[in-house]
This record gives sequence, C-alpha cells and structure tokens, in this order.
Amino acid sequence: MMADFDGDLRPADAIERMWVDEIVDLSWDLHRLRNTRRSVVEKELTARIIELLIMTPTGERLMQEGRNTDALNRAARGYVKGDPASLAVVINAIGGRRLEDALQDVMIKNADLLARLETSIHNTSRLRDGIVSRLYSRRDFIERRSIASGDEQ
Repeated sequence: MMADFDGDLRPADAIERMWVDEIVDLSWDLHRLRNTRRSVVEKELTARIIELLIMTPTGERLMQEGRNTDALNRAARGYVKGDPASLAVVINAIGGRRLEDALQDVMIKNADLLARLETSIHNTSRLRDGIVSRLYSRRDFIERRSIASGDEQ
C-alpha cells in the first residue's frame, strides 16, 4: 500500500513524506475497521444460522454426516460467504424469511457496536481525505508562488 501511495502522491519533501505516511496509516486503519465491521456481522450471523439449522431435519442430517457440528459450521459459513451450494442448503432448510429475520436480529443485537464502527470509519475517512486535500492545496500554493515570482522577474 505504501508503494502505491508513494507512486501516486510522490512526496516532494519531509512534510509531504510525513503526510503520505499518515495517509497510508489512516488507509490501513480504514481497511481494518471495515474488516472488523464485516467480521462482526459474519460471525454473529454464522452463529445464528447454526442455531436455526440445528432445529431442522437438514441440520440433524448434517450433524450425523459430519458426526459433529463441522458440517453445520461449513454450511453456515458458506452461506455467509455466498457459496452457492451452501446458500441452497441453508435457504431450503431454514427459509428466506427466517434468514432475513436472523440478519435483522444480528444487526439489532450489534447496533451499538456497528454504529461506533461506522462513526470511526467516517471520521478516519474524513481525516485521511483532509490530509490529501491539504497536500494538494500546499502543492497548488507552492506552484502559484513560483509562477508569481517567475512573472516578476
């Protein structure tokens, strides 16, 4: 990521280097915050789907085939990740409406945490964008000064 930003922004001096380093750090923070947000929902939804699957004939069959909950875990994780085979198994076993309710339950249960993550993502993004804007404003200012001093000569 650092090389990409260096290539795109090409820091010209120590001040720009400092700002580019900060942009990279904030970009990594955004990446981690977004992954955390996704992981919270995926983990909770997977657990809820397993709970629902256990109460179905399909869930009982999966437990017998896997001799434990591994098959249930694979089906639930596959559903959350969008695996077509897992989608079919879980939707057929639980039903679309119950799955929608499960997702809504997960979102409500984690609303405070997700709201805090969204706020952090928003604030971090604004901070990063502000630094990028400051970098380009500084460059424009320096460019205008050098043009003005060249015109005076």
